[in-house]
Amino acid sequence: MNAVVYEESWQELNPMGQIIMKHSRHAWLSSRILTKNNVHNYCNLEARYRWSLENSFLVEKHQGYGYEHTYSYDWQAMKGYHHLMRLAYLLNNVVMRGVEIVGWVKQKGIRGLIHFLRQALSGALLNHTAIKCLPGKKFQLRLDT
Repeated sequence: MNAVVYEESWQELNPMGQIIMKHSRHAWLSSRILTKNNVHNYCNLEARYRWSLENSFLVEKHQGYGYEHTYSYDWQAMKGYHHLMRLAYLLNNVVMRGVEIVGWVKQKGIRGLIHFLRQALSGALLNHTAIKCLPGKKFQLRLDT
């Protein structure tokens, strides 16, 4: 069994515009052998990403969405239910963070926001030519605004 404890500190601005210090401590247990060469990949990249996914499913199941197994014989219906639940979660997060995008909405307007969301969800903002060149390389997809 291998254990890693990671502590980090950073500065953030609070709503009053003051700089405050934030601290975080993370701990991981693994049956894999962890070395200084692979600890960042296993702990920061893989484990944090997985935690984020599991946390969103936890919210969907137990904090108001009522997400549960559909028990359907139709695989397409189950996939559709899952995708609609994820879409509802995404739209709810956009609404909940509306305060953070109010400046953008003032500049582009509500129709601009709706147009942007429609393009983002349809994949129209992705550069398909650049994506085709990426197999086998590490990459991060970004939406252009």
